[in-house]
Amino acid sequence: MNYEVFDALNAGTLCRTEDETEQAFMERVYRMLCEEEGAACGLIGLMKPSFLSCSAENRSLTLDFAAEDWMLNSKQTLHGGMLASMLDNTMGLAARFCCKTNRLSTVSLAVNYLRPVLPGEHVTVTAQVDKAGRRMIFLSGCVYAENGKKAATATGTFMVL
Repeated sequence: MNYEVFDALNAGTLCRTEDETEQAFMERVYRMLCEEEGAACGLIGLMKPSFLSCSAENRSLTLDFAAEDWMLNSKQTLHGGMLASMLDNTMGLAARFCCKTNRLSTVSLAVNYLRPVLPGEHVTVTAQVDKAGRRMIFLSGCVYAENGKKAATATGTFMVL
């Protein structure tokens, strides 16, 4: 995952084409991020998210992650820290697109764990921008297990640097 895409957004070198809607542009940017080969960037690169959907109207992003063996805790379920990382990264990507910048940092992240995620399961992580100011962005997130039940919910605050 190459976060430099957001630097290009900020610099104006990556923009909507004349005939492209905001929705189509948003989808193009997220597909570039998630489908680019060999651009693993830190933990999110190791987690290998897949783009599922986004909504320009709702300012939301949905990614898919697999619960791989290296992500498990001693109970052989997805480690809570991994769920938190999935939420933090998905919310961070939604915030970066909303603000068109890579200069962003997590200020707070509150996660509520509702049910375990089993090895090999895929989780769907959704992030939505609830409010975006000049310097602060407030988001909510949700993790759904493969059976469609909520596994975790979160709220996060991000700061534009």
